[in-house]
Amino acid sequence: MKKWITILIIVTILLAGAVKIGFIFKAKKAVKPATMVRLAQPEKGTLIEFVNAPGQIEPKEKVEIRSRISATIVKLPYKEGDRVYQGDPNHNPPIEPSVLIELDSKDVKAELEAAKIRREARAARITASQAQLEGRKAGVEGQRAVLEQAQKELQRKKSLLKSQDISQSNVDQQQSTVDNLTARLISSEHELKGAELSLKASMRELEAADADITQVLERIKYTKITAPMDGIILKLNASVGEMATGSHYNPGNVLVEVADLSQMLLVAQVDETDIALVKEGQNARINIHAWSDRIFKGKVVSTALSLTRGRNNENYFEVEILLDNDKREIFSGLNADVDIEVNTYHNIIKVPSHAVVDYEIDLLPRKIRENSPEVDKSKILVPVVFRHIKGRAVVTPIIFGTSDAANTIITSGISQDDEIIVGPYKVLESLRHLRKVKRETDTPEKELGKKKVVKKKKSWWYFLI
Repeated sequence: MKKWITILIIVTILLAGAVKIGFIFKAKKAVKPATMVRLAQPEKGTLIEFVNAPGQIEPKEKVEIRSRISATIVKLPYKEGDRVYQGDPNHNPPIEPSVLIELDSKDVKAELEAAKIRREARAARITASQAQLEGRKAGVEGQRAVLEQAQKELQRKKSLLKSQDISQSNVDQQQSTVDNLTARLISSEHELKGAELSLKASMRELEAADADITQVLERIKYTKITAPMDGIILKLNASVGEMATGSHYNPGNVLVEVADLSQMLLVAQVDETDIALVKEGQNARINIHAWSDRIFKGKVVSTALSLTRGRNNENYFEVEILLDNDKREIFSGLNADVDIEVNTYHNIIKVPSHAVVDYEIDLLPRKIRENSPEVDKSKILVPVVFRHIKGRAVVTPIIFGTSDAANTIITSGISQDDEIIVGPYKVLESLRHLRKVKRETDTPEKELGKKKVVKKKKSWWYFLI
C-alpha cells in the first residue's frame, strides 16, 4: 500500500511540474503588440520640381582697376567699403568723379616738355623748308622763262639760215644754249620735287610729334585713376609708395576692385545632367550660408553655353541668378545653395517622400505580384507604400513621378481617399504586408513608449511543488 501511495505522490508531483512548465511557456509566448505608426492621406495639389546647385555670390557689375603706366603711388584717398562715384557733370550741383589712385606724374610731365620741344624744332625746320621750297619754285620759273626765250631765238636763227642771212655755226651755237638750259631746268625741277617730298615728310614728322604730345597727355591723365562706376570699393590691393606697373597694351596687377552691390548674382554650378531643365526667367530660392534661417528670392538671368570642369574633374555649367540687394546686406564671395524652379505640376496626388520605400518583389503576395500593373517583374525591388486597412499594413505597389524636397508625385497605385503609413521611417524600412499597426494617436500619451506589465495570479499548482 505504501508503495502505491509513493507512486501516486510522484505522479502527482510530475503532473504539477508539467502543468507549471506549460504555464511558463504560455506566459513567455506573449502576443506581439501592434506597431505604432503615423498615418496620413495623400494630398492633391501642386508640386514644384527643383534643380539644386551650390554657388557663390558675386556683384552683377564689378570692375577691376589696373594702372596703364608705371609710376609710384602717391595717394589712395579711399579705403575698402567706401562709396565712390563716377561723376555726373549734368547733375545739379555737378558730381565730381572720385579719384581712387593718384600716381607720381613728374616723369610723365618731363616727357611732355621734351615732346613739346621736339615738336617746336620740327615746326621750325618745316618753316625753313617751306621758304627754301618757295625759292626753288621761283628759280624753276625763271629758268623756264629763259629757256622759252632761247627756244624762240633758235627758231629765229633757223629761219635766217634758210635765207642765208646767218651761218650754220650760229644756229648750232644757239641749239647748244637751248640744250644746256633744258638740262638745267630738268635738274631744278627734280630738286624742287625732292624739296616738296622732304617738306611732306617734315609735315608727317610734325604730326607724329603732335601724336607723341597727345599720348603723353593721355599718360598724364592715367596718373589720376577715377571711379569708372558708382559703387563700393571691394578690395584695395595697393599702398602709398608702391610702384604701380603697367602699360597701354599690358595693364598691370589689379589695384582696386569697385562693384555695384545693389544687384548681386549667385553664380551656381549646375550639374550637366540637370542643365537642360534650366531656362532664363525661372524663379529660384537661395539659401545663403551666412543666413541659414532665411530664403532669398532670385531669377535665372543667364546660362553658360560651355562646360566647366572643376578641380575634382566634376562637370558643371555656370548659371547666373540675379538677387535683389537693395538693403546692401549681401556681400560678395558668400557661399550659397540654390533651388531653381524648373517645373510646376498641378492637380497631382503627392505623398511624403519617405513614405515611398523599396520592397523586395519576392516578398509581395503572389496575387499582388502577378496582377498589379504597377509591378515591373524585371526588377528586384519595387516602389511601394503601405496603406492602412482595418489595423493592418497593406503593401501597395505604386508608380511615382517627380519629387521635391519633401513630397513625391504618385501617378498610379493609390487614390486620395486612401490612408497610408508615413512613419516612423525606421518602422517603414522593416514593415511587412499585413502586419498589425496602430495609429500613434490611438494610444494615450502616458502609455506611448511604456509597456504595461500585467501581473498574473499564480496558480495553486505553482505552490504545489
